[in-house]
Amino acid sequence: MTIIIVNDVEGKYCRTCLEFKPLSEYVKKCNGADGYRATCKLCKKTGVSYIIKEQKPCKRCWKVLPLSEFSPNKVCRDGHKNVCRNCSKEIYSKKKVVCNISEKECNRCGKTKSISEFNKNKNEKYGLTASCKQCLKNAPKMRRYGINQEEYDELLAYQGNVCAICGKTELVIDKRTGKKRDLSIDHCHETNKVRGILCSSCNRGIGFFFDNPKILRIAADYLDMASQEQ
Repeated sequence: MTIIIVNDVEGKYCRTCLEFKPLSEYVKKCNGADGYRATCKLCKKTGVSYIIKEQKPCKRCWKVLPLSEFSPNKVCRDGHKNVCRNCSKEIYSKKKVVCNISEKECNRCGKTKSISEFNKNKNEKYGLTASCKQCLKNAPKMRRYGINQEEYDELLAYQGNVCAICGKTELVIDKRTGKKRDLSIDHCHETNKVRGILCSSCNRGIGFFFDNPKILRIAADYLDMASQEQ
């Protein structure tokens, strides 16, 4: 508890009995936050660990209020927050960001776009992310493969919007969105150069064959031979 002055008396609220007492009722503690123990001498002597009362002081306005003025919180010992509802509203209203602009410049592509092109983020200025949705979508591709979304779309259009090997669209459903995944970017693991865009099955398939053309040709011959024997 923080040291405060009530009726010209310097003291603090006891953590156990929640009563305001002068500093003389507390044992000094050199490593304490305010230089005193959190529990008064009487509570320490009686050995009471905690007393649940119908009222307690708010740690922001320091008013003694009934527990109904505090929101429920299972973490706190009495099952209620340490800050009253009114103080919580004031804190939240100060944190709330009001967006009074219609356009914003992206810090990555440098383009000025409508605020609808940005995700919400209350910790950022105007309550919006610094980067636009498109740049955030490009970020994983740029980080791993060195290509942006436009280059990805161009390569996919060149392939006819299908897998470069099987000629089919993606069949795997993303569990988070419930929609089909984007076709995967296939790249050389040695040079990190992008080779094409594949479906998940083909991308994993050539990976299981260690990206080795010789093994893939042997596997193809094996399948051809097996089909002829049938």
